[in-house]
Amino acid sequence: MQLEEILSELENNTGKFLRLALERAIEEQLAITPILLTTLENFSNNPSELLDKNDYILHIYALYLLAQFREPLAYPLIVKSFSAPGDISMDVTADIVTEDLGRIFASVSHGNIEPLKQLISNQQINEYVRSAALEALLVLVAEEVISREKIIEYYAELFSNRGGKEYDYTWTKLVINSMEICAKELKA
Repeated sequence: MQLEEILSELENNTGKFLRLALERAIEEQLAITPILLTTLENFSNNPSELLDKNDYILHIYALYLLAQFREPLAYPLIVKSFSAPGDISMDVTADIVTEDLGRIFASVSHGNIEPLKQLISNQQINEYVRSAALEALLVLVAEEVISREKIIEYYAELFSNRGGKEYDYTWTKLVINSMEICAKELKA
C-alpha cells in the first residue's frame, strides 16, 4: 500500500476499522508525519471548515497517529486546534475531547505544560477541552515526566485564583484530579 493509498483510506469514515492502512501509516512514519502535520495545521487554522464534511476524518487519524509518534511539532497545532472558543473543536472531533485528548496532549507535550496551563486558564475555551488539559497533567505525573509536587503547586494556584469565576466542568475536574493525585496538601 502506497502513501497515497493510505491517506485515501484514512480520509473518510467508512464505518470500518482500517487496520491495514493504520499499520502501513505507522510503518511510513517518516513519510506520513509531514502530511499529518499539514492536516492538523489546516484543522487548526479553520476548524469550522470541517463542519460540512461529515465523513472526513483524516484530522482525527492525524491526532492519534501523531500522538503515537510522540511528535513534538504536533503539540502547538493540537493546542491551537482546540483553542477555538465554544464547541467547534468538539463538533468536528466527536468524543475525542472527553475520551482521549488529555492523553494526546501528554503524548506530544514532552513535559512542556505551559500551553496546557494557558488552555486551562482561558475561560473562552470549551470547559471539556480545559478539563482534558488538566487530565494531561495527571498523565504526565503518572509517566514521571513532571513531578507530583509541581502539579500540586499549580493546583493550589488554580484553587486560590478561582475567585468568583463562573462554575463549569473544569472546576469539577480539578477537584477529581486533586483526589486522584491524593493532594492532601490542598486540604483547606
